Amino acid sequence: MKEADIYQMLAYNQTYQKSQSDSEIWLIYPKTSQFNEPLPVFKFDNGTLIRVLPFDIELGKLVVESPITAPHIY
Repeated sequence: MKEADIYQMLAYNQTYQKSQSDSEIWLIYPKTSQFNEPLPVFKFDNGTLIRVLPFDIELGKLVVESPITAPHIY
C-alpha cells in the first residue's frame, strides 16, 4: 500500500462525496502471504472511513472478517 493511494482516494472523497457524512473509501489490493486480512479501519477527522481490503484472486472475492455493506457505490 502506498501513502499516495490514500491521499488520492481522500481527494476523490473531498471532491465527490463531501456532502455525505457516512462516506467510506475502500482500497483493494491483491491478497498476498503478508497481506491476507483487512487492515484496521482508519477514520479521518471529517468522518470518512478508509478500509484496506485484500482480494483473493483465486477465489474471486474480498477477504473480510464480517460482512461489509457498501453505503454508496459510484
